[in-house]
Amino acid sequence: MSQPRSRRSSMKLVLVIVAALVALCCCGGGAVGLFFFNSATKAAGEATSAFLTDLEAGNLTGAYDRLCAATRSRFEPPAFAEVVDRRKPVAHDVHWGGGYNTSNGRETASITADVSYAGGGRDAHTFQLLKESGTWKVCGDPY
Repeated sequence: MSQPRSRRSSMKLVLVIVAALVALCCCGGGAVGLFFFNSATKAAGEATSAFLTDLEAGNLTGAYDRLCAATRSRFEPPAFAEVVDRRKPVAHDVHWGGGYNTSNGRETASITADVSYAGGGRDAHTFQLLKESGTWKVCGDPY
């Protein structure tokens, strides 16, 4: 006949189960958080890449439409074209990840890309983006 478990071994079993559940919840929460962070920065990275692709193709109207309202108010289309002409990008490589923030319903992101320019030169530029009406827009100095 088996002997009843001692109170001490039952308590150990309960503590092990509770610890396992806490660890599972932490890992699951971290995975869910990482998924949402990657989703947010992926869309912002795609918007940055589309902006640079428009510039590289000479589609200044398309690139201008990808600017946030505040930046468009600072750069009229002719001034924007002048900035692009001074440093025309010819290739880019958007880095994985980036930064994402949401505060009071305002979503922002920062995405870094290596940009190569006509006539030589290459640098890393961090693009600031703002989500306007559900669409990521490039803000600040365009590049």
